[in-house]
Amino acid sequence: MRSALAGDDAVGVVQSGLSGLLTTNPLAAVEPVHGHHLDQITEVVVGWLGAAQLHHVSESELTFVTPNTNAVGPESDQRAELTFHTADGTSVNPGWAFTYQGSVPEVHSIEPLHGPREGGETVRVTGENLEHLHEVAVGSIGNVSMTHVSSTEVTFVAPNSNVVGPGQDERMGIVFHTSDGTMVTDSWMIFTYTGSTPTIAWVEPTYAHPTGGDVIQVGGTHVDHLTEVAVGDAGVQAMHPVSEGIVSFTMPPLLANHPAGADIPMGLIFHTTDGVDLPWPNLITYTPGHLVVPAHDDRPPTSDALAPGGRPSIHQLQPTSGPVAGGEWVSITGEHLDHVVSVTFGGVPAHFETRTSMEMLAYPPAHSAEMGATDVLVEVHSRSDGVSTENVHYQYGHAANTDAGLPSGAGLGQSQPLATPGANIGTGSSEQLTERPPG
Repeated sequence: MRSALAGDDAVGVVQSGLSGLLTTNPLAAVEPVHGHHLDQITEVVVGWLGAAQLHHVSESELTFVTPNTNAVGPESDQRAELTFHTADGTSVNPGWAFTYQGSVPEVHSIEPLHGPREGGETVRVTGENLEHLHEVAVGSIGNVSMTHVSSTEVTFVAPNSNVVGPGQDERMGIVFHTSDGTMVTDSWMIFTYTGSTPTIAWVEPTYAHPTGGDVIQVGGTHVDHLTEVAVGDAGVQAMHPVSEGIVSFTMPPLLANHPAGADIPMGLIFHTTDGVDLPWPNLITYTPGHLVVPAHDDRPPTSDALAPGGRPSIHQLQPTSGPVAGGEWVSITGEHLDHVVSVTFGGVPAHFETRTSMEMLAYPPAHSAEMGATDVLVEVHSRSDGVSTENVHYQYGHAANTDAGLPSGAGLGQSQPLATPGANIGTGSSEQLTERPPG
């Protein structure tokens, strides 16, 4: 055969729509070619991609299927020259090219556009040509992998943000990257990390011994972000987790520069992991010698949601020892104490008063002097949920201090009301005590 397009018998081809999308079979473009003597063409080579699938329609028409190319980026156009071959080895190269058009990803929606600073939120992205998205960056956090659901949907998991503190929100731009390095973003593509600001609902108890050592519990939301607390000028103490929504710290000793024998109130300032200071609006009081319950307790009530009901339990006694004659109020902290109807020391009922579901006061009864220093089991009893099962003991045997254990203003021989509104003895009664409980 003579050279291409050199006479009436030569193969002649006419370009017809030689362009198409970057795609993969079976969605590849079928391109028609018109001319004359096209039945003599045996092969169509598309640039560097090699032979295309060929189909003769007639002597004047053929079609070929464009091969897939992975060499073209989603935002790049690429021309591939066409070469036609005949059975006798003649090549027809009319200078035409097939243009592969890049299919640019389009993002239509991103949901949700907010999540916690810890990350873990699954984010759904919808749009077109999303199969070309390779990874996503959220702010300065890059190389976040994606899960391809379809060409119109991908998902990714929001990464943990170490730059967002618990007390602040942070807006971060979302940038998608394609396989050829193209970036896809827009001004509305903003992911907001929501800070988890601790909210302190209660602090109990709000009094402590000057020697320190009292365990103070703090309840609220996101209190796990609290790292330490400054107790006035007494020092800074670390926070420790107790349970969900509850942390604790140990009171430091009162400094010697404070007057002895006086009540010393202290402010509390809690610190978060990102350095935010959260002052507690109330005070905690160092009380020398014995525990005093304020006549007007401004503490917020403990939420019953934190103690929904169940067997009462004892976590701590303070103090854990006292004189044989009794005479020192004992603070009992625990759970479900609002259900208690009696308190016993070694099986002997004691006067008591319930302050909250996590705190109560008890007045140890006198103990037999002949028995000397003795540990006795302390139990709290509820009407319907049974008795506490913790092995908590109180030691009798300290020298009696006749007035040290009384609330302020209730000395021996006086007939003054206690500084608390009422107290019960282990019968479940609710009679008000107007005098010091009998020793």
